[in-house]
Amino acid sequence: MRTPFLRSFLFLIVLSALRSVALAQPFSHSVHAASIDDPSLTTPIGMVWIQSTGFGKKEVIAQLDAEKAAMETLVFQGVAGTQFAMPLVADESASRKDHADFYTGFFDQQGFRAYVNKTQTTEALTEFKGGKKMGTRVLVDVNGLRKHLEDKGIIKKFGM
Repeated sequence: MRTPFLRSFLFLIVLSALRSVALAQPFSHSVHAASIDDPSLTTPIGMVWIQSTGFGKKEVIAQLDAEKAAMETLVFQGVAGTQFAMPLVADESASRKDHADFYTGFFDQQGFRAYVNKTQTTEALTEFKGGKKMGTRVLVDVNGLRKHLEDKGIIKKFGM
């Protein structure tokens, strides 16, 4: 009597594991310094253009995903090839643990969008195996973002 129950139980565990693997993103974001070939696109002081790839079924979702990826890279890793090559937050895991409420509002509830000054599509929403992706160029107000992180106690004030 236990054997059918055990088989059913194991089947459900395997099924749920397969479902979670299927829902995981089979791709990663590409985030790097944007190359600006348009002379009308200047970079104001304290800002940076970041090239980012976003994923989503609709253009709006993919753009938001690209903006979030660009912001997470800037905050936790820095953007190589720019004056912001060093991360704003030194220890991502400790900071996410110590300031969980802040990061929920900032990333999950789109608080980061206050520091995205402009987003341009560089590659239209295209299908690929596993979903749809879109290339974007994001202009981020790093000075404003840094001040916000300082005011919220996420990072120490510059020079302190």
